[in-house]
Amino acid sequence: MSPGHDALVALLLAHGADPAPYSNWLARFCIWRRRADILERLFNAGLVAADVEPPRAGVLDGEVRRVLRAHGVEADVDTAEGGWPPLAFQCRGDRGGNVERVRALLAAGADVGGRNHKGQTALHCAAKAGFKDIVALLLEHDAEVDAQDSAGETPLVAALRSMVKDKERLRAVVRRLVAAGADLTLADASGRTPYAIAAAKRNATFWREALQV
Repeated sequence: MSPGHDALVALLLAHGADPAPYSNWLARFCIWRRRADILERLFNAGLVAADVEPPRAGVLDGEVRRVLRAHGVEADVDTAEGGWPPLAFQCRGDRGGNVERVRALLAAGADVGGRNHKGQTALHCAAKAGFKDIVALLLEHDAEVDAQDSAGETPLVAALRSMVKDKERLRAVVRRLVAAGADLTLADASGRTPYAIAAAKRNATFWREALQV
């Protein structure tokens, strides 16, 4: 599916290759490689639209989105797989903190307030991961600093409860959120405020000081 392989795809299809059994994966390869031309060819050769589910990372290429929609596949920039909107998914700790990918999703119109199946926004995910640059970018795009998930936790609480080993990274996130106006008295569903959570941590002084800006 790399550049220059359209002719090879055409040759294989001409010799009876059937894309239908592999519809989802073939479509995803086209999405990942931004090959709208090959995707169109595969649809015309029998790729099954009903079997295609856009990946959690989202569909950034506008022409690929156009082809998907033309064949009945929902391909909005906020289309979620498994309860994960692309923006929130890209902000997870296991995604590596790719600021440019997040920036591209925002530029494509991704909803900064979109929530996953736990009610978490992209800001929750980035705060928990300790991605301070992504947290800053989301706040610049008007992310709700005190958004509460299904457990009543805010991004600030997510950072305070994070298990990320680099505590300086988390401290930087906490300070960024506080500077952005995070409510230090807002309690979660268990009645615990950021102050209470910080006070209960092993290095309580470190975390209490992080809440002071």
